[in-house]
Amino acid sequence: MHRRRGGIQSGCTVGLAADITGPDKSDASRRAAAGQLNGGAADTFVHEIGHTQGRRHIECPGGNSQGNDGTYPHANGVIGVWGFGIQDIRLRHPSTHSDYMSYCGSTWVSDWQWNATYQRIRTLSGWDLEGAPAPGDDHRAEGGLLLGAIDDGQEVWWTAPGTIADDAPRSATHTVDFEFADGTTPVAAQVSVRPHGTTLNIVAPLPADFDRRQLQGFTLRAPEGDSAVEPTAVRWLHRPDYFKAAE
Repeated sequence: MHRRRGGIQSGCTVGLAADITGPDKSDASRRAAAGQLNGGAADTFVHEIGHTQGRRHIECPGGNSQGNDGTYPHANGVIGVWGFGIQDIRLRHPSTHSDYMSYCGSTWVSDWQWNATYQRIRTLSGWDLEGAPAPGDDHRAEGGLLLGAIDDGQEVWWTAPGTIADDAPRSATHTVDFEFADGTTPVAAQVSVRPHGTTLNIVAPLPADFDRRQLQGFTLRAPEGDSAVEPTAVRWLHRPDYFKAAE
């Protein structure tokens, strides 16, 4: 969870990004963020969107952020160059403003962050409407993802449309065993820790013919121990008809 400074004077805004995502379409299911807007919303919004665009934290004095990007070129997390606001017509000093992916106050965008973000936005924007179904077309494509969020003994599971790229890295220690009436199908999962906190993200592609087989449950195999999950504990959202059923 991300908490902006200055909360006593101006209220406090908290935000949470699902993950720090890569430049592939298969990361779409994790390219999301949420926040509670009680004041100072703009800075937190930009910071969380930064995570969905693949940006990691920037270390700054007293920031105490986790998962910092060690390639950031400016010491102490400052922006390193003059910044200019086109809305308020103000300059931002290179050494008194910190990059917006840091936890320090008086944030702005550094030249390094600007260039990295521009490249990611260019990639994501290039997919606009690519392969989108026609309006009203209930396209029932094969494929789907099982997603889980685990923290402090609590688990939340759901499915979503999407795939994982064939060359995407998978965990060598975390497997989801899908248990069907006709046999068990083990699937290696993607595993990551959310940028603000200790929540463990689990992402696994649904096996082929998933919706045509009788699922009895699944088990997450992990070094910390196995966890069995009943089908009734999952929100099934990977097919258009599931959304309709929920209306």
